[in-house]
Amino acid sequence: PPAGFAGLTPEELRALEGHERQHLEARLQSLRNIHTLLDAAMLQINQYLTVLASLGPPRPAASVSPTEETAPAVVTAASPTSIPSSETTTPSPGASPPAPEPEKPPAPESLGTEELPEDGEPDAAELRRRRLQKLESPAAH
Repeated sequence: PPAGFAGLTPEELRALEGHERQHLEARLQSLRNIHTLLDAAMLQINQYLTVLASLGPPRPAASVSPTEETAPAVVTAASPTSIPSSETTTPSPGASPPAPEPEKPPAPESLGTEELPEDGEPDAAELRRRRLQKLESPAAH
């Protein structure tokens, strides 16, 4: 728009007002869309935090199983820009699996037979170790 409106005719002013109104309505619609997206993101963050609180702190015996479950949850939560909360939860599960892995190298000697009689099936740490062995074996050949 021009700096001064004194030189414009009434028809030009009406036309200019119409264009400005259309632009203003478009801006307001964009702001409404942004507001809706932010509301949806906050809803997802609240749902994630509710689920996280209901799970409670990770237990040492089941530290590998929650790691497999939280990996997709972190990806889902990262999309609505909840990076700070996912960064605070990721290191604790990420720090847990390396602790059982150094303890597992003696396990190939026993072949996991100690865990089978106790639970009837291998625990999550044993399954994870077996998967890692299968993934490493084709790379070695």
